[in-house]
Amino acid sequence: MQKKPAKRGRPRALVETEQVAVRLPRFMVDRFRKGRHGLSREIQERLARSMHFDQVEPHLRVLCGQIEQLAKAVHRAFGQEWHADQRAHRTFIETVRLLLNDLERQPPSERKATVKAEPTHAAELIYNHFVATTRDAHEGRVEFRPSLRQILEGSND
Repeated sequence: MQKKPAKRGRPRALVETEQVAVRLPRFMVDRFRKGRHGLSREIQERLARSMHFDQVEPHLRVLCGQIEQLAKAVHRAFGQEWHADQRAHRTFIETVRLLLNDLERQPPSERKATVKAEPTHAAELIYNHFVATTRDAHEGRVEFRPSLRQILEGSND
């Protein structure tokens, strides 16, 4: 029995798609065409990122925006990105620390969480979990760990 020749053309989409017509300024189209994947894919990826960011908790979006503004201010002041120069890097970290200190001075008035761990201990556990998970992802490993909530609620601090 002979095998059918493989179909040519574009591979089938993983999700159902619909073609739409959108008018965009030429500078945007030119920029999208210079992207890694071509015009359509570049627009799709940028829309997906935008939709993802829309789902980020509003207070976190504000904080991210503030950190971004501080990074831009450091860049203007030093003429270097915060991650490319020692002094700019230290200055950026210090400005973020000042921003976080301001947050610490304005804590929420209510206590709703059931976690009993002290904030410093909880922060260490969360950060260490983040570092381990990030390391495993970079190394291509999947490690099953207890959830952070299980770890924190089991904490006796």
